[in-house]
Amino acid sequence: MKNKPLTFHETFPPEREHIGQLLLLADTMNYMNKEDISRVTGIPTGKSSGKVIPHIIYAQYMGLLEVKKRERKYYRLIKTQLGEIVTKFDVFLMEPLSQLLCHYGLTSISGAEIWHFIFSDYIGTHGREVNRADVERSLLYRYGKVVNVSPFVSCYTRNTSFGQLRLLKADKERWIFTPHVYDRTLQYACAYTLLQEWDRSAPDKKEITTDDLIHKLKWNAAFLWDSTTTLDVLSAMQELKVVKLNRQLSPITVIRSMDTQTALKSIYSSLV
Repeated sequence: MKNKPLTFHETFPPEREHIGQLLLLADTMNYMNKEDISRVTGIPTGKSSGKVIPHIIYAQYMGLLEVKKRERKYYRLIKTQLGEIVTKFDVFLMEPLSQLLCHYGLTSISGAEIWHFIFSDYIGTHGREVNRADVERSLLYRYGKVVNVSPFVSCYTRNTSFGQLRLLKADKERWIFTPHVYDRTLQYACAYTLLQEWDRSAPDKKEITTDDLIHKLKWNAAFLWDSTTTLDVLSAMQELKVVKLNRQLSPITVIRSMDTQTALKSIYSSLV
């Protein structure tokens, strides 16, 4: 999305129920304004603010929906391929797997500015235990305006959002981020995020170094993995035949051996 709005979320964190209602509405709708969408989905809205538009943008950043606009007030929602898969298996994002996919989309380079900045830039230089006021000052310095970070915090602390992932503990002053723990049930979901990021950032390369993967693609940043954990996960993906590792070179190189569509179709297979 070009010219991404910095505070699109207004005061609202993403709510899984609302994202699911938008997925159910998508593809069956003509162009609708936010009041029409509110009536059909039950997502509250008002004349000047409300949850409909923020959740449409959240779902777009998560990679679940494509959004077409007409006359600035009318929207048509179309499920992406990922959105189709999620709708089929877990439309209300009850599974941590689905929440992790949405979290990755939010924090990616094509996601929400604040989410991307904090996970991909700020934590990498300041560590996983930070002061909220320091984050707010850094956001002010980066974007030149005061940013409301409460929706970001609520995104990872409320069970109606992605609190189940346990990525963030927060009080009034301190934030403590906890790395995601990789396990077999999430293997194809993590593989999909890797291959999708590869498609987005290095589409012409079949082989990249681990240094580039970590410092340029920053794929591991969303999961809060250090270089050692990232290599461990890549080794697990090698067993899954997602990638191959050439350990004879320094830095180690990663060769992709699975296409993105294969990983996409297999995302929920490990839950069966």
